[in-house]
Amino acid sequence: MADGFFSTRIICYATTECEPFMKQTLCVLALLAAVLIAAPPAGNTNSIGMALVRIEPGSFDMGVDSVPLPKSLIAGANGVIYDRTSNLGDYDETPVHRVTISQSYWMSVTEVTADQYRQFRPDFKPNPYYAPYASGVSWNDAMAFCKWLSDKEGKP
Repeated sequence: MADGFFSTRIICYATTECEPFMKQTLCVLALLAAVLIAAPPAGNTNSIGMALVRIEPGSFDMGVDSVPLPKSLIAGANGVIYDRTSNLGDYDETPVHRVTISQSYWMSVTEVTADQYRQFRPDFKPNPYYAPYASGVSWNDAMAFCKWLSDKEGKP
């Protein structure tokens, strides 16, 4: 196995239907991509133009311990039809917990852009509110994108 991994992020358009799964989708997507796609080509940019940064092993505290959360954190973004129903934080944000990264990996410096995603799905039409990033991507499409990129990069 290579000494580094690459992961990516895709913004999920936060509707009532996808919000409960959005964070899980993004976390699993990043972890899956980290496992499936090894170190990037020279120059730390992959074949679809993603700039990559190496994440080194280490530990950090993740989550929130300051509840109730302020209104600014629980209100949906302008144009999105979702507000969090509780100011106590999401179940996966509390309590603060220690996370350890045991192997280094490569991660995209930014979210996947709409132009990068269109290399996979040319007819893709993102929500302009999140421009220039890919948005409104389902779990299945995110998984298919990761498989496509793994194949394109020649990674397992």
